[in-house]
Amino acid sequence: MFKRVKDVVGDFPVGYRFLADEWLPDGLHIEESGVLARALEEAGVAYLSVMGGTHESFFLPEIIRRVRMSLIVHMARTGAEWSG
Repeated sequence: MFKRVKDVVGDFPVGYRFLADEWLPDGLHIEESGVLARALEEAGVAYLSVMGGTHESFFLPEIIRRVRMSLIVHMARTGAEWSG
């Protein structure tokens, strides 16, 4: 899909927003999302807008504790590692 959009808009910067970590025990995790982030980088994405958590995960006691322990900072650091 990204390639089709880039073909239409040419040099106009195109970003991509995606959920990198569902914060659910059996959900998608940030380590797995790195594969998508790298593929988008190779395809020429201008920026990534990365989200974490789902409506269901925000009410789990473990997630509440992790958020208090700077989970968002962890995601930012991991995202920075993706870019080199």
